[in-house]
Amino acid sequence: MTIVWAFKLTEKFNNGRTHKVNELKKDTLKVKLFYVSFFGIKLKS
Repeated sequence: MTIVWAFKLTEKFNNGRTHKVNELKKDTLKVKLFYVSFFGIKLKS
């Protein structure tokens, strides 16, 4: 019983971590896009 419980807890933890990593990736992508567009405008002018 404890093994199953530990397994489920680990699974839940891993899912939460994956979700956080995905959110982080999205945020870094947004920041990169912002910088690219920002510097693109600066270079053009």
